[in-house]
Parts: sequence; structure tokens; C-alpha cells
Amino acid sequence: MRISAFGAACLILIAAQPAGAEFTNGIDSMAVDTPQGKFECANGKATSQRQVLRLAGRVIFEEKPSPDGIVEDTTLRHGIEQKNVGCPWVVAVQHGYVIIGRDLQPPSYGVQNYAVIDFNKPEPSLTPLSSGQRPQDDKISMERRIKWSGKSFTLHVFGYAPGEECCAVGASKARPVEVRYIFSNGQVEVVR
Repeated sequence: MRISAFGAACLILIAAQPAGAEFTNGIDSMAVDTPQGKFECANGKATSQRQVLRLAGRVIFEEKPSPDGIVEDTTLRHGIEQKNVGCPWVVAVQHGYVIIGRDLQPPSYGVQNYAVIDFNKPEPSLTPLSSGQRPQDDKISMERRIKWSGKSFTLHVFGYAPGEECCAVGASKARPVEVRYIFSNGQVEVVR
């Protein structure tokens, strides 16, 4: 099954989210309420195993058959990279920010990448945050995983800082990492 233990725990936490911040994660779909309407991802049998993103019922990205697959950028117009079956999963939602998890390497590597989608902008932006190494990363509780404030949030992972390579000879070793995403400028800074 594609959903990690952490992803499965998110399914249980849906009821704990503040009103208006509800989300669902499935094997081949995900949906979340945003200030711009419901954001949905489908990638399964119904879409011929191609990613389709919708915002407020309107298709904003539909993956085309291509050897390149999805070529992600800073918007949702070009899709959300996911190297495993199905869609990325929602980790948390608050203040119009949706934190997602996804596999950017083969799932057998055990690395899950985190990113944030900012739905407070006219065109939602997608910003990579950091990567976690399973199984240690899955052991971080939701209470420790994300801390929200009025100006930012911090994300705690057991893995790698932004831009660090993993899973190759000479790559950094997985370790506790904390990054802060600043709402006012959309910047990510490494706290530790």
C-alpha cells in the first residue's frame, strides 16, 4: 500500500483539523478544502493512471502521455511530482497553506518529500520544504511534526534539509531537521 504509516495517521486526524480545513487521503486520490475551493488530485484507474488536478471543480492540470512525466515547477499548472502510484497526501492544512507529502524517489528508498501549496495567492504556489527518511520519519507525532504561528510554520522531519541529496554514495546522513516556511515571502529557512 502506498500510504505510509504517517499518511495513514493523517486519515485519523481529519476530525482534529479546524473547521474549513478538512481533507481526505486515498490511495489514488486526495481532496482538501482551501480558500479557493476544493483542491483535488486523482491518479488511478478512472484517469488512466495519469494525474488530474482540480480546483473548485475546474481542471487545472491533466498529465499527458510523455516520457518526461510530470515536470513540476512553482505552480500547480504543471502538476505535482509523485514517483509512486496515486496522488501526494495531505499532511496538514491551516491558514490556506496545504502541506503535502509525496515520494520523489522510488518508494523502496523510503524517502518522503514535503512541500507546501499556498492557496492565499491568485495562482497557488508550490514550494518544496524538506525530505524525511522512513521509518524514523514516520515516528514523529503530529504534535511535533508541525508548529503553526501567525507568521510561519515549522516542519520537523527525520531526514534531509532542502536541496540535500539522499540515497547516493557520499550523500548526507538522515538526521533531525527543522525548516521554517515564512508566510510573508514564501521563503524556506533551515532552523536546524
